[in-house]
Amino acid sequence: MTDMNMIKLSSDTGQKVSEIIAGIADGVQIIPERVAVLTLSDKDRVSTLLSEADVAVADYELRQLVDPSVRLVTFSRNNTSADVTSLNLQQRETCRSFEVLSGSSMGRVYVPYSCNYSMDQILIAVAVMCALGAALDDILTSLNGFLK
Repeated sequence: MTDMNMIKLSSDTGQKVSEIIAGIADGVQIIPERVAVLTLSDKDRVSTLLSEADVAVADYELRQLVDPSVRLVTFSRNNTSADVTSLNLQQRETCRSFEVLSGSSMGRVYVPYSCNYSMDQILIAVAVMCALGAALDDILTSLNGFLK
């Protein structure tokens, strides 16, 4: 189980991403570290959010703002230069789905239309779990089970 006190999330992303992380965490092995999550809306608060963080999970566009002494995991929609990328959004009959790419691993996330989590919130949660050392295959298996 992940201690949510170890993860700093801005109020813009906090509650929903926390719920997703908690849903994924029961099914994966992680390394407990202090994580700061940085989205584009956090551009002016980077140093505050990074204080006491072991690892930063940041939107790819913010990568230059993160101190090199902090381990960085980036996320992006469609930019495969990021560490964790979402690609190929599809609208299906009962759900929307998209692929997640991280390193040499790729898998698909299925999000029922009744689910109130956005693709961005899900992507951030996956990036946090990757930053904590979880394998993408394990993350996606747990995530898809949680989202059902």
